[in-house]
Amino acid sequence: MTTPATPQPQDPDRTPADPVEPLPDPIPKPDPDEPGNPQTPGPDPVPVV
Repeated sequence: MTTPATPQPQDPDRTPADPVEPLPDPIPKPDPDEPGNPQTPGPDPVPVV
C-alpha cells in the first residue's frame, strides 16, 4: 500500500509511513504582531503566570 510519489531510496532512519518532506518546526514561531506573544519586546519580558 505504498504510493511511489517521489522516487527516493529507502532511508533506514525514516519509517515507510513518513511523508517525504522536511520536518515541521517543533516549536511554532508565534507571530510578532500576535497579541499575548511572550517573545514580544516589552518592559517585562517575563511571562505572567
